Amino acid sequence: MVVGTIPGYRNRGLASAAIGSALRAAAEHGYDQASLVVDSANPTGAAGIFARAGFTAKMRYVRWALEA
Repeated sequence: MVVGTIPGYRNRGLASAAIGSALRAAAEHGYDQASLVVDSANPTGAAGIFARAGFTAKMRYVRWALEA
C-alpha cells in the first residue's frame, strides 16, 4: 500500500496526525513495534515526517530496474 498526502494539503500536520492515530490504534491492539518503507530520495520530505514520529533508519537499499 502506498500512502501519501495530496500536495495542496501538505504542511498542515495531517500526515503526523495519521501516523499518530495509526500507532495508537496498533498499541491498543497489543502491537509494540512498527516499521515502514520510505523512498529516501522522496522530495516531499516523507523521511522527515517519520523521523519526527520517532522512526529511525535501519537500512537503505538501491533498487535497479531496466525500463522496456
